[in-house]
Amino acid sequence: MRAEIEKDYLRSSDNVFQVIYAQDSEEEAFAPETWGKSNPNLLEMSKSAYEKQLTSLKQDFADNEREGTLATFVNKTLNLWSRRFQNSYLSLDVIQKAQKADFDVHGREVFIGFDASQSNDNTSIGFEYPYLDGKTHMYRVEQHSFIPFAQAKTLAAKSKQDGLDYAELEDQGLVSVTNLASGVINKQQVYQWLVQYVHENRLRVRGIAADPNLASWFVKMIENYQPDWPKPVELRPTSFYLSVPTKDFQNLFVNGNVTIPDDPLLVDGFNNAVVVEDKGGAVKIDRQNRTSDHIDTADAIINAHYLAQDYFENFHGDDYNPMSDMTSDEKRNYFKAMFGGGK
Repeated sequence: MRAEIEKDYLRSSDNVFQVIYAQDSEEEAFAPETWGKSNPNLLEMSKSAYEKQLTSLKQDFADNEREGTLATFVNKTLNLWSRRFQNSYLSLDVIQKAQKADFDVHGREVFIGFDASQSNDNTSIGFEYPYLDGKTHMYRVEQHSFIPFAQAKTLAAKSKQDGLDYAELEDQGLVSVTNLASGVINKQQVYQWLVQYVHENRLRVRGIAADPNLASWFVKMIENYQPDWPKPVELRPTSFYLSVPTKDFQNLFVNGNVTIPDDPLLVDGFNNAVVVEDKGGAVKIDRQNRTSDHIDTADAIINAHYLAQDYFENFHGDDYNPMSDMTSDEKRNYFKAMFGGGK
């Protein structure tokens, strides 16, 4: 039939009537009792067969929603085409189930991802802490963002545009509003906050990943002023580099191996993210609304996961040096234990 449609000018199928049954509205995707509109065979079944088939469709709907592939179900089963059902990265239900309030980061190993801003975007730092819950491999992810308001003119306007009360989030310690009167991001403020946070919590930094296009200043600051930290990995924001950590983190999240704090900005970032696929099948996340849907926090976390994903596999490259994972204090203690005394 595809050939006939593509060569319609031949008029070879003028005696064929084609019809596509579809739902009347997007809202009906959430009303299983209406699915007979797009699946008329349901209406011809016996009551028992109808209930069995509808139960199966409901399960397909739930599975796709949980896995962030609701667009596939809505498109193929209900014949609806809409950006509203574009493949979400994580469903809101999955995100909310991962929320765990209590987690002590003090003294933990951490992988840091950095997502620098463009114009009206927030600048976000993502923290990923691998840990064990019994014998289960777990990852705790948290964020801190820096909020500009130059384009929006005022913080109140920025909050209204994004649908988030940034003043309240700052009071909760989840964000820092730029301290420049111009409303643009203050790079020194970002750097100094991170250094202070790492030192106050005695974090053992195991890796840092950042986009070299927008964060070269951040990379240079770390390299020049934090010699005890690992050299930042320059991670280009393309599906070629991000596909594996993006999929891996999604699977971990869906399977309950990720926990997050009660953080509206982090929830918003994951909830706004959709999956985009290139011609080769590699994926990355993007946002639906280019103006108000922010995914900076999710981008920062995935950058961190690029480095953290093999943590429990004890995977190291051929040039791995175990001393690279040690802080200055740990190195001193190591040599002291090996060779005795000394200051």
